[in-house]
Amino acid sequence: MEDFVNNQVEVSSIPTVEEVVFVGLDKQYFKIVLFWAIIRLLLCFVIGLSVFFFSDLVETALSIEKNKYVLSLFIICIGICNVILSVLAFKQKGYAVRKYDIIYQTGLINKKQIVIPFNRVQHIEVYEGAIARIYGLCELEFFTAGGQMGDLSIPGLKLQDAERIKAYVITKVQPLAVTEDSLNTEENE
Repeated sequence: MEDFVNNQVEVSSIPTVEEVVFVGLDKQYFKIVLFWAIIRLLLCFVIGLSVFFFSDLVETALSIEKNKYVLSLFIICIGICNVILSVLAFKQKGYAVRKYDIIYQTGLINKKQIVIPFNRVQHIEVYEGAIARIYGLCELEFFTAGGQMGDLSIPGLKLQDAERIKAYVITKVQPLAVTEDSLNTEENE
């Protein structure tokens, strides 16, 4: 029996990954991002103004009367910051389809890259939300083994692009899967 060996690998000896050129999300998706950011901003305005106007109805033991200006302004500022961060974060999102995997990057403050190797993909869904459908956009969701939620979701894709990516990934996964035709030919032999 062969002895088990688990040698350490020096990080400097690992080959470097080529520079990946990410494709940005469709420009029409920016309108959807802005739409939802404005909805959140309006919600913050309503909450902020309700704190200001309805603070008299709350018990004075909470001493909201003195701080209602600050609290209202703080809530409204949160909504404004949300709009600004949503706009800036949109520019940081992108994806890249490579020969053996797909990568999605996101994040303005906390950057994140998700890589899904094609040989791990169980199935792919194309989801069109009501607002995205107006702009001809959809979300491509990749599922791998072991989860009900998608492991990778790429929003803001044109429907045609999503279908092309889906077809490409399926052709990469299909040779690894056993098809009914191959089972039938084996049974006939």
